[in-house]
Amino acid sequence: MIVILALLMMHSAIAWGQPPAPWLSEGMVGSHAPDFSLKTIKGDTVSLSALRGKVVMLNFWFTWCSPCIEELPSMNLLYNKFKANGLVVLAVAMDDSPQPVEDVLRKTPFDFTILLDADRKVSRGKYNVYAQPMTFLIDKNGTIAKFYFGPVNWSTEEGEIKKLLTVEPSYPAGTTNSKTDKIQH
Repeated sequence: MIVILALLMMHSAIAWGQPPAPWLSEGMVGSHAPDFSLKTIKGDTVSLSALRGKVVMLNFWFTWCSPCIEELPSMNLLYNKFKANGLVVLAVAMDDSPQPVEDVLRKTPFDFTILLDADRKVSRGKYNVYAQPMTFLIDKNGTIAKFYFGPVNWSTEEGEIKKLLTVEPSYPAGTTNSKTDKIQH
């Protein structure tokens, strides 16, 4: 199973003309999460910077990626368990159009926010996502706290989420932290 998963992820990266590069994304842990604005499947705009003060799970996926689809239900359970405590889940679909995303959501609706990144300016341009699924946990200060490459059973990560949710931001939500905001992306 692991070999098949590795081959699928490698194939998806090679198909886009790029080498598999999960280590580039992993190297972002501890740095300020690059800001972005994307449209939701419903047409609203979501900006990462507007979520400062919350813990954000930022997931990148494709509809044709079976490991991506398989992890979404446990992600939804985790979101529903911790949303009242400040967890936000942003699942960024990298498909070329919204239609396949809408098809998936008709079969299995999810309660978290689905964003669209058809031109991949955020996924590839800002987060170095060339294989999927990839997920970043972003703390209340906007710092990437943890990186996950491959599918995750999110029930096993509840401890990590609880830990991030209980830490107070080092500066008030909506303000800037000059130390982390000076990092160039």
